[in-house]
Amino acid sequence: MLIGSQYISLGIAVVTFLVALLPRNYSEENSRHGQHHLSIWPRLLRFPLFWIRLALVVMVIIQGLNPAWHYVSSSAGWWMEMNPYIEWLPHGTELPAKLGNPWRSLLVIGATWLIVCSLWIGITRRRSLQIILATLAGNAFLLAIIAGAQRLTQTNKILWFIDSPNQI
Repeated sequence: MLIGSQYISLGIAVVTFLVALLPRNYSEENSRHGQHHLSIWPRLLRFPLFWIRLALVVMVIIQGLNPAWHYVSSSAGWWMEMNPYIEWLPHGTELPAKLGNPWRSLLVIGATWLIVCSLWIGITRRRSLQIILATLAGNAFLLAIIAGAQRLTQTNKILWFIDSPNQI
């Protein structure tokens, strides 16, 4: 994936997470006991995936700060050279972002982590969850129908109109 789209994905995930963290005040018509205040932080801190992914994010950051291998290129090609590193800490590689490095991995891991946490703390109503899951199931069903129709018509184009860059 292009790195620009990964930055955009992370930015959207951060905004979504910050909006989900906003405290909520429910009025009388949406609460059984009159005015109701919903605090989000306890719900987030009880979410096991929050802590598991936080540990993974910390490990990837340590790998990025403790590279054991360094990318070197010349006209003859490219190779990896050993770097001095702290052996008892997780270690990573120092590569250009287009080849993939710990910082690029952090973009993907961080975006998915923040989106999952946002969904966990943001969806407080059963009906909202039902609507989201029904929408996902409907999209999956529609995608399966389109894929089956494309397979049956044996087209080499994307949605029958766009030339595919892949050879089939």
